[in-house]
Amino acid sequence: MAIKRYTPKELFDWMTEKARSASSMRNRMMQMEGQQRGTTTIGRMFFFKYDPKTKDKLPVYDVYPMVFPIEQYNDGFLGLNIHYLDPDQRMNLLNRLQEYATARNYTARTRLQISYDLLSSTRNVKSIIGPTVKRYLYGHVRSKFIEIPATEWDKASQLSLELFIRKT
Repeated sequence: MAIKRYTPKELFDWMTEKARSASSMRNRMMQMEGQQRGTTTIGRMFFFKYDPKTKDKLPVYDVYPMVFPIEQYNDGFLGLNIHYLDPDQRMNLLNRLQEYATARNYTARTRLQISYDLLSSTRNVKSIIGPTVKRYLYGHVRSKFIEIPATEWDKASQLSLELFIRKT
């Protein structure tokens, strides 16, 4: 199943349906009822607000990551933040990750069976994930985690929800 490219109108209609009362796209995502969680699961996609512990030392960081967690730790997780890729690279990554999905046809329960070791040893994925691998601390998450169902990964990945802060 190839990842479908959506028109801006289709993406807007999808977001409008998801959260009609919010005033901005990020706020809509942050206010999505029913998909908010207090924790993450490996192989699912999550959107959240983040304030890095070492932000003063980072050349750039994303305030609103969209992440596939790939390793869990007591104090946080390692994940692939797809916002560090351009939209075409995001689609390419999603297409390559399909081989690790628990179901061929994505459902709300589909997840990826992935780990850092697996992805870093797979040539066709390793070359793409480099800039996306980031460590997140639970104590610096500033919202609930919004789980994006696998049936909507393609749409969510094409939205420009990132907010990069660059050191000047």
